[in-house]
Amino acid sequence: MKIVIKIIILLVLSSLFHILYAKTQIGWLKLIAPTDESVFQHIRMIISAYALYSFGEYFFFRKKIKNKRSYTLSRFLMFVLFPWVMIMVYLLPQSLTGKMPTEGLEVLLAISATTVFWALVIPLEKELEKIKYSQSTSLVIIILFLLLLLSSTIFTFNLPVYDVFSLPVTLY
Repeated sequence: MKIVIKIIILLVLSSLFHILYAKTQIGWLKLIAPTDESVFQHIRMIISAYALYSFGEYFFFRKKIKNKRSYTLSRFLMFVLFPWVMIMVYLLPQSLTGKMPTEGLEVLLAISATTVFWALVIPLEKELEKIKYSQSTSLVIIILFLLLLLSSTIFTFNLPVYDVFSLPVTLY
């Protein structure tokens, strides 16, 4: 039951982050809220919703957390997994069906994909918390997490030249 409640809270947070910038137009919100409908922007929306939830969870339940280091590293690892899982969950159905014929179906697919996404990743948390991470593994997870934050911030203001799903552009 706790997982279902967490998924519902994360769906609500994701929805709020989805409309946050569009409704307010406050510049710094570009760092945490989508500014368009690209997959990258939606990945950032997921990351922001999970970050807010995780900070709240840590704040309210920190006394119950047995191993704070494993808790933190498990959350960092979850962040690193998010873009890949989101791409698979959201884009795979569309690659099989093609473009959605109506905006309503597109929204339904997006909400369904977000629900499936949270249902797939949230059960991993507790299992990842049980791991006793070595120093080298911890370092790799932290580096990957920092690279995710760095690329997310940079790509917000300066998208890369290459599109992941198209033929590369010649840069020379």
